[in-house]
Amino acid sequence: MPFAAASFDKAVTINSTYFWPNLTAGLAEIRRVLQVDGTLVIAAITPEAAIEMPFAEYGFTVHDAAALEAACVAAGFDRIGITRYVEPLGDPPQAYGPREFYLLRACAV
Repeated sequence: MPFAAASFDKAVTINSTYFWPNLTAGLAEIRRVLQVDGTLVIAAITPEAAIEMPFAEYGFTVHDAAALEAACVAAGFDRIGITRYVEPLGDPPQAYGPREFYLLRACAV
């Protein structure tokens, strides 16, 4: 990323980790631009929910909670918390059932 080291105190990524060629390398780059004790938040669909989605057949890499946590640790984050949520059905109901997703919070060390 074209930013100096320790430029930010927060970073958020939503539904983008599926496209990264290397999860740990991408997280390490985010860590580089975060200040010590900076906060990272990741929102990502669960592998179980992704199977039902029409895009699943196109080679997206959907990570489970253990892989997300391990990559965060390897990239220089700690105090990692992962919560699993179910997105409620909308009105009108969605074509595919409720989507489960992770919300991960981690701190840069």
